[in-house]
Amino acid sequence: MNENDIMSVITDKPDRIKVNGKSCFFYPLTLGKSLIVAEYCNELGINERFFQENMILSMLHLVSKEREKCLHFIHLFTIKNTEDAKYKIYDDVSFEVFSKMWRKVCIEELAAVMMSLLSRQDLTDEMSKHFNLDKEMQRMHRAEEAKNDSSTFLFCGKSIYGTLIHSACKEFGWTYDYTVWGISLTNLRMLFADSVKTMYLSKEERKKAHISNDRTTVNMDNAQAAREFIRKHRFN
Repeated sequence: MNENDIMSVITDKPDRIKVNGKSCFFYPLTLGKSLIVAEYCNELGINERFFQENMILSMLHLVSKEREKCLHFIHLFTIKNTEDAKYKIYDDVSFEVFSKMWRKVCIEELAAVMMSLLSRQDLTDEMSKHFNLDKEMQRMHRAEEAKNDSSTFLFCGKSIYGTLIHSACKEFGWTYDYTVWGISLTNLRMLFADSVKTMYLSKEERKKAHISNDRTTVNMDNAQAAREFIRKHRFN
């Protein structure tokens, strides 16, 4: 990812696609939209086998056979991510207006739009790799193992309700609807993935976890730098 990609994610920037000579804006997936997309894919038979076959021919056949369902799928992405987005998604009048605008769009263009939208994804993993959050998680796990606090117990948090929705509502004071419909899924997940986490570690626990207190970055391919780092922190 580059800086422009990151800026687009942070600002929930919509993509603009020209269809039948008109510009259409497609907005990032929210948690709510991602669940509906999964439902549509199931109904339309868009699964792993679908992607393994000739996608272009398969999509052309699908659009010609299930045009209205495909239009519902496309319509979902054209709705802005707002707190009341769910009402527009389920509003039949809104879809009728959209359907009239897309009535003259040919099968080939519809298939191209469908393929473009299916390529959209939650970018949390790519953002995490860009910011090296996987390494931070490894450091945190090492710290937890070194801490070995057997007196702390966690309960529940077994579903998306506890791990994401409730946590966002509690942490940011958002409504349920805004959490589900108002913010992109990538931004929602990144807010938790990169949130500042603190844990007190004694000197001995830091040694056990091999964690530097000053978070110095060392090139371990450099033998001299590696020896100096180990000597300084006494990891033996």
